[in-house]
Amino acid sequence: MESKTMKKIILISALALSLPISAKAQQTVSQTTINQAVKDAKQYFCASGSSGFAKHIQNCYQKDGASDKCILEDMSLYSFDSEFHKVIKNQTGQEPPTDDFLTETAINARADKYFLPKFGNMDKLYTYLRPGVTPLMDIMGKCLVENMQNQQNTQSTTQQPKQQNNTTTITKEGDGQTQTPPVQLKCPCMVQWKTIKDSDFSVFDFELKPVTGGFPISIATMPKTNSGEYYIPANQSGQYMMSIQSTGHWAIQIQQNYQQ
Repeated sequence: MESKTMKKIILISALALSLPISAKAQQTVSQTTINQAVKDAKQYFCASGSSGFAKHIQNCYQKDGASDKCILEDMSLYSFDSEFHKVIKNQTGQEPPTDDFLTETAINARADKYFLPKFGNMDKLYTYLRPGVTPLMDIMGKCLVENMQNQQNTQSTTQQPKQQNNTTTITKEGDGQTQTPPVQLKCPCMVQWKTIKDSDFSVFDFELKPVTGGFPISIATMPKTNSGEYYIPANQSGQYMMSIQSTGHWAIQIQQNYQQ
């Protein structure tokens, strides 16, 4: 197969997205076949990646020969794998390994054996398969992202040393306006506050002001609201002074959950 044909195979996904489906008289792969291929992609690609899906397609050819489903899955996987390799090479400068089934030599051999005898030329093949390529590549793309995220999460969890969780609570209560001495917060922290009043409550401003400078954390600026909570992430641990302006009685509780 000449290089021009190879480029068409690699770009079949772009064709599937950019070219409209022709009139109803145009014969294309059936929706039933597409649904079966999508199901196979979910089962084999999502579970075992390109190599797992490639092995399934090999078995498909051995069992069913040049069936629409085998060829659709084959072309979709080859196109997806080629585009993925381009992205990785552009990002890292290195060519990732390729499954033997997905090399240019292997796809040329399958084109001669399965594609061309059935369709005559590659243009007819593209037109016929186009409606099925997009949903298959969508599934493979989603599964690839999910699998990579799961792998990163697993590695992160495995690499983290065992840590001991600690929970401490800081409580403050008072009336009117006040600014407390510095308190050390080891976060992540959940700040819970409430006001206790005998009449309509009008003002409750609550800020945590860093002792070493920087922007204060505004916990509450909520007239006529008498309770709430605020989450402080771990990267904002430090020494703070509590600044409260209130027209009524108030109570504050800061629950610290940190690891050491």
